[in-house]
Amino acid sequence: MMESKRSASSAYASLKKKFGGYDLPEFEELDRLLDISSIENVKFLSREIRKKLVERIEYCSKILEDVLQPDQTFSLMHESSVFSESDKEKLIPLFYSFMRMYRRGLRVGFLNTEEEDIKFISSAFSFLREKREALIKLSDVLISSWIEENDKEDEPAYFG
Repeated sequence: MMESKRSASSAYASLKKKFGGYDLPEFEELDRLLDISSIENVKFLSREIRKKLVERIEYCSKILEDVLQPDQTFSLMHESSVFSESDKEKLIPLFYSFMRMYRRGLRVGFLNTEEEDIKFISSAFSFLREKREALIKLSDVLISSWIEENDKEDEPAYFG
């Protein structure tokens, strides 16, 4: 694992040097967010980092979509129910911004150039950093929906 981390770290340092005009995050920041030190094939490191960013953005988009339009599962319907219509309306622009970034990431994959990957890494990482607090607040509400439900009286239910 240490060898993989060194390899990914040195390959990333080369990318940062090669594409110095772009505001790329530090290796450690990306590694904390995406575990990029686990990437074994560093020949296409920018592509692999872009893919991991797209996956993270898709994951966040799905959480937002589940709040805004839950599937017919108990857990999603329960979590969505703690948000008022007004709350949901406020979440729509956040959801749209995630979907735009997700679609941009897909487009960059179709373009399949290292420079486009680098541009996306820079903008997507900044985007996630900017949206972090909103996602934390959303997570807190989702967690509290379950805590509040469990804190109600623990009376045994009748199952007969």
